Amino acid sequence: FYMTILQDVLFVLTDSDHKAGFKTQCMLLSRMFNLVETHKISQPLYQPSDAAPGTSNKEYVSTFVANLLQRAFSGSGPAG
Repeated sequence: FYMTILQDVLFVLTDSDHKAGFKTQCMLLSRMFNLVETHKISQPLYQPSDAAPGTSNKEYVSTFVANLLQRAFSGSGPAG
């Protein structure tokens, strides 16, 4: 359920209607990233069809989050 929870937390954090509990959501997101970065989750977080064999959870989650945020803010345009 890690990826589902991660996606839901990111949705809440990027939705301007969900300002209450922002600090707690950030702490949860930080802990979730830490679990992946410290290899506390040993099983792949992805289906075989979602990533190349041997892809680390860290690499998969990084790509997943980058793509999710890119889609969420695609109408914003580049900063600067």
